[in-house]
Amino acid sequence: MEGPLVPATCASSLVWLRSTGGALARQSYDIWWNGGARTAPYYHNQIGILTETAHASATPRYYDPASFPKTFADGTSTSEPSVFYPSPWKGGEWHLSQSCEYIKTASWAMLRVASDDREALLSGVAKMARDGAKNGAKTTYVIPADQADFPTATKLVDKLRWNNVRVERATDSFVVGERTYPAGSYLVREAQPYRAAVLDLLNAQKYPDRRLYPGGPLEPPYDITGYTLSFQMGVTVDKLDEKVRARTVDVDWPTVPAGVVAGAPKHAYALDPRVNDSATAVNALLAAGDKVSRSDGEVKTRTGKLPAGTFLVTPGAGTDTRVTELATRLGLSIAAVDAKPKKATKIAAPRVGLYDGYNNYDEGWTRLILEQFGFGYEKLTNATVRAGDLRAKFDTIVLPDATYNSMRNGRAAGSLPAEYTGGMTDAGVANLKAFVEAGGTVVTLNRAAQLPIEAFDVPVRDVTQGVEETQYNIPGSVLNLNVDGSDPVGSGFGSNTAAFVADGPAFEVEEGAKGVSVAATWPESNLLKSGFLLGEDVIGGKAAVVTAKVGDGQVVMIGFKPQHRAQSHGTYRLLFNAMYLGGQS
Repeated sequence: MEGPLVPATCASSLVWLRSTGGALARQSYDIWWNGGARTAPYYHNQIGILTETAHASATPRYYDPASFPKTFADGTSTSEPSVFYPSPWKGGEWHLSQSCEYIKTASWAMLRVASDDREALLSGVAKMARDGAKNGAKTTYVIPADQADFPTATKLVDKLRWNNVRVERATDSFVVGERTYPAGSYLVREAQPYRAAVLDLLNAQKYPDRRLYPGGPLEPPYDITGYTLSFQMGVTVDKLDEKVRARTVDVDWPTVPAGVVAGAPKHAYALDPRVNDSATAVNALLAAGDKVSRSDGEVKTRTGKLPAGTFLVTPGAGTDTRVTELATRLGLSIAAVDAKPKKATKIAAPRVGLYDGYNNYDEGWTRLILEQFGFGYEKLTNATVRAGDLRAKFDTIVLPDATYNSMRNGRAAGSLPAEYTGGMTDAGVANLKAFVEAGGTVVTLNRAAQLPIEAFDVPVRDVTQGVEETQYNIPGSVLNLNVDGSDPVGSGFGSNTAAFVADGPAFEVEEGAKGVSVAATWPESNLLKSGFLLGEDVIGGKAAVVTAKVGDGQVVMIGFKPQHRAQSHGTYRLLFNAMYLGGQS
């Protein structure tokens, strides 16, 4: 990590020489997480540098030096000159234009260093690329084409290509050991210039055991520690310790798999609940007026069996054409069912309200996912929640990640224009409860479960509540998750999957409680799949996804963000299944 130090220090020095001071260099920041423009270059043989400039506001402000802290976090004095803070800022009035001048000066300084030392920098880039190709010569990753949700696997390949990772596609089937991989499978050879990116995206992260001092207490991680993309996306990737021989072509950009439709079913078309984009197709078919139901049990099709939760589409006027178009566009294999299953539940497109309290960024990620998969929704503001009569407008209300207090109280008056301040208030909370009691479905993500636990009298408690950080700490990791595929919320899942978790709740159902079902549970041991985990004894064996009856309706509490930053495709279906409950009859 020597690369970033020289240009960063030069940038700081130039800012010092050309400005009113206040430039600080060589501050320590965590570089573990590959999550931004500073760290992503490290995995592509490049230098990434973080510069941060204060006063990100167009409004001028006077800064009183008497209010400054005595030292920075590392102990460096804020008032006395030092090697890496040679010209302390003395305070006073500050304008946005001055912040912009700092940024411009620092940027030019780094460009000058890169220009002056370009030969050494480019030589280093070339050496890292050669070393990557050499060191990874014996390892190949195979993404099998015969996995259930191959369309999502194709999306993983798309992400790899955006990272400039070289990918090949097999034109014929090939054999490795006793495993035969079908044509269309993707291969990623570790021997390539950006080997570091391959290692980072397709392997588990193992965060080190860091102590504040030898034999001392644990030094908690600064940020996300586990983010393995294949795990988050629920995609099977076989890591093989050999150079695989196969007939392949290089992949520029992946295309969706060939869509297949079994024609003229006697009863219904069947869409696989294990495939994320089955929801995209179902939403389009519902919008077109087609009749859709979900099987309560396993379904027999002409080409085999599909699990509980299979979507059944009744043929009608124009259905054949719509199904064929969707299969082609989304890469779906749609089966034919000739005999009516024993039991199926009709679904309609749920009228979804997506809560936006103007203080929960998770709403934006949720909105993105709903739009990508064709779910209709209406933004649900605090004013709408306070107004009540929610059941007349919505079937399902989604509460993205936010604390109970932040939803109830909102942003402080005066911090933003009036329409963006204040929360749903106690009146709004009561209206949400009335919505559920009248037959509505509320879906909570991560910390939003605090609201029904505290206000709806559900027989569920959060076992992490009040536990100290020294006992429970998941800064952002991928955990193993056991799923009950027979539960409506767990439809389309096998017995286990992986979930991205960041200090989320874990649930314990009161003994003897009625009207409560558990769709997913944390394993009692071996929870960690990628990253860092402190508190296996706290959440091990506890429920992760719970549905609780409240009056005529229900609350689905998902103890993590299943749509985390639009990355965790592997758990999207938990959210989709929960939302569909509001449209069932």
